[in-house]
Amino acid sequence: MMTLKLKNGLTGAHPVSKYLMGQNLEMYSAVVKGLLSDRLMNPKFTGPENPKYGTADEWIGNPYHCRLISGMGMSSDEAQLIQRTGGGVRQYGIKVYAGETLEVELWAKVRHSPVNLQVALKAAITRRPAYAAAKIAIDAAYWKKYAITLDIPVTDASADFCLTLLDEDGAVFIDQVHLRPAGQPHLDPKAIAAAKSISPTALRFPGGCLSTVYHWANGVGPVHLRPSHYDPQFFSHLSYDFGITEYLDLCCEADITPHLTVNIGNGTPGEAAELARYCRRFYEDKGIPPPRIFFQMGNEQFAAHETSHMTGDMYIAALRAFVPPVKTEYPNSTMIGIGYPYSGAYSAREQTPWRELVLDQAADLVDMISNHYYKGQWKETFADQLQNAVESLQKIKADLLKMIADIKARNLKTKIGVTEWNYWLYASDYWTFAKRSIEPMDPHHCLFVAGMLQMMAELGEYVELSNYYQLLNGLSIFTNFAGACHESPMALIFRYYRPAFPGEYIPLASLPSEASGGRADALCLKTADGVYLFIVNHSLAESAVTLPNIFAESTGELLVFDGRENGVECVPRKEKVSGNKIILPPMAVCRFFCRASL
Repeated sequence: MMTLKLKNGLTGAHPVSKYLMGQNLEMYSAVVKGLLSDRLMNPKFTGPENPKYGTADEWIGNPYHCRLISGMGMSSDEAQLIQRTGGGVRQYGIKVYAGETLEVELWAKVRHSPVNLQVALKAAITRRPAYAAAKIAIDAAYWKKYAITLDIPVTDASADFCLTLLDEDGAVFIDQVHLRPAGQPHLDPKAIAAAKSISPTALRFPGGCLSTVYHWANGVGPVHLRPSHYDPQFFSHLSYDFGITEYLDLCCEADITPHLTVNIGNGTPGEAAELARYCRRFYEDKGIPPPRIFFQMGNEQFAAHETSHMTGDMYIAALRAFVPPVKTEYPNSTMIGIGYPYSGAYSAREQTPWRELVLDQAADLVDMISNHYYKGQWKETFADQLQNAVESLQKIKADLLKMIADIKARNLKTKIGVTEWNYWLYASDYWTFAKRSIEPMDPHHCLFVAGMLQMMAELGEYVELSNYYQLLNGLSIFTNFAGACHESPMALIFRYYRPAFPGEYIPLASLPSEASGGRADALCLKTADGVYLFIVNHSLAESAVTLPNIFAESTGELLVFDGRENGVECVPRKEKVSGNKIILPPMAVCRFFCRASL
């Protein structure tokens, strides 16, 4: 039996920031795809050209009819040339649903004379008639928008989308083509609604490693004129169709505090200052006082996988170059510096100091230092994997305590941010999950998330910000492909804890007996509405817990995670407490609430 009591005098109580409920949105191709209503991959024909087909990535065609022409597009990037009768391009694996009407938006121009294009959706069977087809007359030698609709009679998870030139000796340039449900905006309403549903308090954008190659100014203005370019970080194409404008709009609509990662590797201090100025004017134009914004100076520049890997001394120089102009343009800013212990290259011999340089030489420039945590070592048994999740939490806590000690030793007021964190088992590398979501969110992940939120609240006197990695498509809470939006059980966990943040941490005295079964951790938070108590059972055994007196005769809400054989299942239910005692099932999170004051 574990007995929980409030500590005498509540010694050790401290505020807990609402920003522990933040999220990441890294703008690699699969994330952009999930945010847009477009069914097509690479709709703007971003190069380089495939030498086999003469087409952009994700497209195929006949090399005798197709060429990808650099510099010809509306944004001075690539345009797809199709010439001669029968020439065309196609894309496989398009998901369509019976009864829906899809709109095709095409930006094209001809050379020499008007031509006709056939647009079709068909089965991946060569001679079967198309599900739907229509003809578009391209009649201008300048870039012009064309649109048609297609009524879809069947459901097919892997249809072909085909553009075919019908005229002999004709030639047409295509800058971009989009396929989306008729009347739907370019942002998918389901994805935006999902993001809002867990009420994130901060949202980091545009990443991550990707921030080092991301130029924010490409993500403003008319969407059809925004460029796409090759992404040297994830070896894909980088789209700005969800850009800084859409991001700040989402933050305004959902009461989210912006958290921007500044490009200190492939950008300039002037570019960073322009970003800060754009943000200030964005709010001023809406008549809104510019809110607090977290500006994070870089991502993981201490690591060799970053395209802008550097030493600690170089990072100090970058902070001195980037922070002052950003602060000048956006005074209501919180500056985040990287807080990793050392700069490492490809061997331990090459490690050089990092964190100590930031704290000793740049404490006047940064308000917060950040670190990232991806834990999870593969274990063959389910029980050992659960134990590994618990041990991972302990390792993170030990590291955070070391960061706290480094700050306290210097008498600084610097806060700590955990700006990326997750339990990572399945995705083999960044480039794998940059293309698709393959991290199943099983009980290990779910209980790790609950444990992280409780542990960071416990350390909330110093830990002010945390961002789960990530919100959509890739180690994610939500997945959205072809309009099919799904949420993982972790969405329930974030909704479960969200009402208690911000709050005040109330210390508990845990008194386990020899008869205690499962491994339970508890967190007590006081808010303006009352007092919350969270208990997590991280084990496969039941755990008996005696609650503090203020929760006598209260009702607990229980999330039970299972799925040892067939994936995670979450069974929410309510449990009445009898005599201040509760038996927690294996792999469960329980929440109690009372309106009593302490």
